[in-house]
Amino acid sequence: MLQGVPMKQYVIIGASAAGIAAAQSIRRHDKTAKIVMVSDEKTKPYFRVMLSFVLAGTIGGDKLSMASEGYLTELGITFICGKKALGIDAAKNQVHMDDATRLDYDALLLATGSRPRELDIPGLDKKGIYYFRTRKDMEGVRAIAANATRAVVIGGGLVGIKVSDALCSLGIKVCMMVTSDKVLSQTADPETADVVLNILKSRGLTVQSGVSLLAFQGRGDCVERVLTDTGERISCDLVVIGKGVVPNAGLAVDFPGGGAGSGHQDGIETDGYLTTSVPNIFAAGDVAKSRDIATGISETHAIWPVAVEQGRTAGCNMCGIKTPYEGALNRNAFHIGDSYVITGGLFNPGSGDGCDIHVYHHPQKGFHHRLVTRNDRIVGMAFVNDTAAAGKVLAMIQRKQKLSALPVDILSPGFDFNRLR
Repeated sequence: MLQGVPMKQYVIIGASAAGIAAAQSIRRHDKTAKIVMVSDEKTKPYFRVMLSFVLAGTIGGDKLSMASEGYLTELGITFICGKKALGIDAAKNQVHMDDATRLDYDALLLATGSRPRELDIPGLDKKGIYYFRTRKDMEGVRAIAANATRAVVIGGGLVGIKVSDALCSLGIKVCMMVTSDKVLSQTADPETADVVLNILKSRGLTVQSGVSLLAFQGRGDCVERVLTDTGERISCDLVVIGKGVVPNAGLAVDFPGGGAGSGHQDGIETDGYLTTSVPNIFAAGDVAKSRDIATGISETHAIWPVAVEQGRTAGCNMCGIKTPYEGALNRNAFHIGDSYVITGGLFNPGSGDGCDIHVYHHPQKGFHHRLVTRNDRIVGMAFVNDTAAAGKVLAMIQRKQKLSALPVDILSPGFDFNRLR
């Protein structure tokens, strides 16, 4: 640090993918600054995307750690865990904490993530009912699962499918309840969703679609069954709720402007540098709204790789290294038993989007490939199994690369994707 030049202090609220990536980026560009990271969880940062693997027993809980005490020390991070930020005084550059302390900052990052979308249903307070978002949630589910024989999973999105598959691996009979008429209604097109549904059924899962939950029931304080709107009572020892997430945007509700930086139920608006309406406050990860590469719409992208990209970019901009954020690409990848599913981009366009759909479906070989093209460019994809080329396709969507081969050829088995350079 130069003589007489005050040390800068960066505060990061949130200690998951975006927060850690931002801290790494800040330290890369500013070797002397103080970095303070705040987490309301009472644990060191961990890989949230790996929770279902720990539940299934595929990996040990020790593999969850993404930043040990030693690594945080190496980065020079002051880590505050188990404390919650209650508000921001943007005029004074201060964060108000729940223990009545205040954190001064030169630049602030809101990487507050998201929380489960909560249900309001009678019996929700019974034991054996969990959301699945945190390490604590996973440990609670795992403890009950050790002696459970029947489980109900509410929600047919990514969380519901990952948890269902993990519980199935433990030998538990799983019933998945889906309000919509398809699984993956927000993550895949209907045809791909049907392929995934068949894979789930082949794993022994029961899937009930188009049903709603009315109540959790049980004679004592533990859940014993769920009541549906069809009058059916489904017996269970365990319930896991996975009905999507809501951005933790509350800290930004008082930001000025109503545009970039305003905190709403659907996230915090940011500009092309992930800055909010307050010039030295940034947002990244699940809570940040940014332009979608495939659709051009400003929206949140609650996925790990986007959080890392945004955190890295926000960290640069917090240090004064002007780094534009080109936009986010929605993509998801998950296992169901031995099957692997990857979707990305504009995977389910509307009739007025000017897109063409190209499908190669081979049920005998167990794979299904779908490309969505517009103006000789791939804008969306869904691959079920035989996914070796999926990364290349996603990169083409992100770069808006013009096709040098016909979609029908690209979908052919054995196509050499090196031809598309």
